[in-house]
Amino acid sequence: MILFKTLVGSKAFGTHTEGSDSDFASVVMPPIDGMLGLGYKETIVSTSETEDNTTHTFQKFIELAAKANPSILDILFSSPEHWVEFKPLWFRLYDRRHIFLSKIVADTYVGYARSQLKRIRTHREWLLNPPKEKPSRESFGLPGHSTIPKEHREAVISIPQKYLAPEIQDLARAEKGFEMAMRGWTQYENWKKTRNPDRAELEAKYGYDTKHAMHMYRLLRQGKEILATGDLTVDRRNIDADRLKEVRQGALTYDDLMVEVATMREEIETAKRESKLSDRPDRSVINALCVEIMKEYLETFS
Repeated sequence: MILFKTLVGSKAFGTHTEGSDSDFASVVMPPIDGMLGLGYKETIVSTSETEDNTTHTFQKFIELAAKANPSILDILFSSPEHWVEFKPLWFRLYDRRHIFLSKIVADTYVGYARSQLKRIRTHREWLLNPPKEKPSRESFGLPGHSTIPKEHREAVISIPQKYLAPEIQDLARAEKGFEMAMRGWTQYENWKKTRNPDRAELEAKYGYDTKHAMHMYRLLRQGKEILATGDLTVDRRNIDADRLKEVRQGALTYDDLMVEVATMREEIETAKRESKLSDRPDRSVINALCVEIMKEYLETFS
């Protein structure tokens, strides 16, 4: 049973462009065989030419919300005007949504923003200094095939030198270096083949992925907002959507973006110290609410 379905992504944030897809997220109450049998699945992602839909089972949704997962909180705090489908039971959760907010959002929102920053830096490095050739074992001074199994390399490297010949540890380090180089090469090749043409154009024009920058910017602002107000506004149209669109359109140089990001991270730390939110959500309260809703749901089968 679909408990709730809502619009998510750029159209929910108010930052979409003319060509933006429609993204949706659903929360479902699993059937009896799904809860008690082998049919249980936590998350399902389905994609079509016109929309993407991510479906979370109720218990998994609650668990992720308790961990302040930003994508899940976007669903939980979704603007009612973006709701597509909902059952009355949804309001039992929605009306208590603020119990999931705590100071740990400082870590989760910064963490998600950091992952966007990592992509920005990696892609920028590929743009400015693309790998010239595929790594070879020979270039790392390695024989044609590995002589130290992957699962043993860290152990070999960490063994005190008095117990192992230095050349064996050097070999293990070289194997590790080659493996990392190959991973980077594979990621680079995959990026070239699968990157969106529009985003490639933006990267070429501005020197970095401005869409990742917009998401990073939004996450940091949302994290600060939660800490300062104890609430989360997903629809940014009357808040900072215009600014987010400007970032998406390359309003900031890469260096200016880095300065603003550093400033926002400092602001989040200040907001965390001054926030009236609890350090962590009360899991006993959340668990009781989950059990209460599940019991009411199960009564429909009796």
